[in-house]
Amino acid sequence: MQWVWAFNNGSSPDAPYNDPAHAYPGDRYVDWVGIDGYNWGFGPSWDPTGDHWTSFDATFAAAYAKARDVAPNRPVMIGEFASTEDGGDKARWIEDMDAKLSSGAYPDLKLLTYFDVTKEEPWSPTSSPAALATFTSWTRQRYMKGRGHDLARVAGDYACSRVPTASF
Repeated sequence: MQWVWAFNNGSSPDAPYNDPAHAYPGDRYVDWVGIDGYNWGFGPSWDPTGDHWTSFDATFAAAYAKARDVAPNRPVMIGEFASTEDGGDKARWIEDMDAKLSSGAYPDLKLLTYFDVTKEEPWSPTSSPAALATFTSWTRQRYMKGRGHDLARVAGDYACSRVPTASF
């Protein structure tokens, strides 16, 4: 069993007291640091008049830096992420994400989980033929490797405690 401590890519309200670092329980209890974030596009339900289209880097760079500052000895995962079609080009967003990830800008990012659901927005990569083709191509990149059993080894590479963090 491995434990994930996760936070959203932005705090609301964005105030010093609401800094996710204040909630970090410490390396003794955490195997992974997770970040959740979305490209909401134009007109999300919580702000229908706003334009919230953000690139992958604009969505995650500051949160990734926060994760490295708070827990430099832990691998990072993006536990939930997705882009909407509304307000931009999802296929282009995925291409830009691929370019950023393959550039090495996020060296400790070891796991990504795409939120494949149509909920508040059309998050699924099947929301358009172009998005699906680009998403499929992205998942075949060389840096996209490993499956479940490989993940157990990643956290160990980051000096995780060999002592169980919990017992039942």
